[in-house]
Amino acid sequence: MAPPLFDVVCCTLEGCYRWSDGKFFIQIVLELTLKPGENYSETLQRDLYQYRDGNYYPPQPCTYYLAGLCSFAETVMPSYVVVTVVDSNPLVLETDSDIYLLGDTVNFTLTNVGNETIQFGG
Repeated sequence: MAPPLFDVVCCTLEGCYRWSDGKFFIQIVLELTLKPGENYSETLQRDLYQYRDGNYYPPQPCTYYLAGLCSFAETVMPSYVVVTVVDSNPLVLETDSDIYLLGDTVNFTLTNVGNETIQFGG
């Protein structure tokens, strides 16, 4: 995978991390010449997964402050974008065990982890 020219710095109240944290890229020589008034742009798709402790963690519901970073020039954009991640599924379905034997009873638990009351049936 070629190294990205642009990176994203993601900040929450708990701290900041880069999209590229924990990722490895091949080393290449990049040449880019911009004459006065010229620009270079890319359309990127970046997830907000955070790499720590050897694992990737999905973004938790909260407000994120994203700033662009030009990786090779170490230039950070002077403003930031605010992104709010909300929990799209406020229901968690769990069982009482990870392993069952043939004939065991499976108990399911459905938990509302959201902020609003959910009604079923009717």
